[in-house]
Amino acid sequence: MKRTGFKDVFSLSERVVYDDFEIGQADDVPLHLYVMPAGSLITDAKARNRVFEEVLRFNVEKQTS
Repeated sequence: MKRTGFKDVFSLSERVVYDDFEIGQADDVPLHLYVMPAGSLITDAKARNRVFEEVLRFNVEKQTS
């Protein structure tokens, strides 16, 4: 896949690759394609959600102080 232009993307667990394509009659519709194992999708999503929840909690605590 690297030979066809796919790039490595950061992942906490396994290898994830990514590439941009344009599709359609006039090549004007962008398509973002990620190739990853399901386990990596779940692990990375949990990490992003945990950070997002921490930011929300910090903002709520900051406003109540």
